Amino acid sequence: MVGKSEQARTKEKVLDYHEQRIPRRKKQSGHKNRDEELTTPSRKLQNLRGQTLLFRCLKTGFVTTAPALTRYQCGRGIDPSRRELVGERPATWIKEVPTTTCEHCGMVVKGNQWAFKQHQQTKRCQKAQQQA
Repeated sequence: MVGKSEQARTKEKVLDYHEQRIPRRKKQSGHKNRDEELTTPSRKLQNLRGQTLLFRCLKTGFVTTAPALTRYQCGRGIDPSRRELVGERPATWIKEVPTTTCEHCGMVVKGNQWAFKQHQQTKRCQKAQQQA
């Protein structure tokens, strides 16, 4: 290695070490790896399975999917285990967005009361309120 700097020699040693290094063997455990059991498409289907079943809250009677019902019940202080299976969600099952018709301008506003308050602050609604 005539004419090479100390830094270049060190770099070669490091590269040689990495080329010679033997890859580690994985530990052999008694259980199968989850990735070996499930292929990618079936894992996706399994994750979506919770969103195709409908559940009913035993306290309020609210019907929706499992993740949404958990959020609904936790937000109201209800035990999330208090639910019953209703069945599978039909393909045409879509929750409708609540709508409100403005009494001033007649526009149909999609969303909750906060969306309606925002609508009442628009120029169109302000103008209709002044004319009335």
